[in-house]
Amino acid sequence: GDGWMQALHPEDLERFRNRSGAEEDPHSMHEWRMRFRRKDGQYRWMRVRSVPVRGEKGELVRRVGAITDIDGMIQAQNALRENEAQFRAMFEAAVVGQTQASATTGLFTRVNLRFCEMTGYSEAELLQMRPRDLMVPADVLGGILPLEGRKDEVFREIRFLRKDGKLIWVNAAVRLLRDEDNKPTQTITVYLDITPRKRAEEHRQRILDGL
Repeated sequence: GDGWMQALHPEDLERFRNRSGAEEDPHSMHEWRMRFRRKDGQYRWMRVRSVPVRGEKGELVRRVGAITDIDGMIQAQNALRENEAQFRAMFEAAVVGQTQASATTGLFTRVNLRFCEMTGYSEAELLQMRPRDLMVPADVLGGILPLEGRKDEVFREIRFLRKDGKLIWVNAAVRLLRDEDNKPTQTITVYLDITPRKRAEEHRQRILDGL
């Protein structure tokens, strides 16, 4: 009967009772994720799979169910989502530009608001670009690129051309991440706008050259 539903978490019980017609079809296989109450009162996530059993003439005789404890997996997924949410909050709130890029294609995969402000491009535009697409062409041709060779950490002062054509200097701190097989997967970069400092240095140099 329906006695098993007495052990369901109230939220999952309501969801089960409000299931759609397709989910209620006795001739189909059903699969649910539900929280069941243990004897000690603790709720654990279970995967419930129910399949129809038919007789010789194809008639529905009964249903057979299997319940698998997936609480550990669900808790791990929740922890990952929480960590991801915390990371994104810190990523977006940073006062410096931050990006992630594919080590394979070089394309940005994530940029924060500060980096968009620095470059003048929108997030959507930047996600179609690579760091070298922002650089002054002479620097690209001259090989002044972050992450040259096989170094996993690189610090460079490079020049970017903003969307409006203005030139800015940035200090790029690049970190290369690798997988378990030591293959490069992505780069994480922090960009600090050092344009005021570089302009002051150039101004001071011009004064010295004029002496």
